Amino acid sequence: MKDSGGAAWATAGVEYHEVQRFVAVGDTVMVLSWTTDSTQWSSQQGLMNRVFDSFHPRGGE
Repeated sequence: MKDSGGAAWATAGVEYHEVQRFVAVGDTVMVLSWTTDSTQWSSQQGLMNRVFDSFHPRGGE
């Protein structure tokens, strides 16, 4: 993503990387999203994985 794409927090001209994970539990869908500028992408992979791995939704409620 090279432009703000309509995101209020994004800076025009900055290249971003983003991962979205969709989690479905019963009739509920949750979106986990991680976005960072491309210069920090590699250094933030470990943190992103820890955050995503720590997400454990309650099932079937």
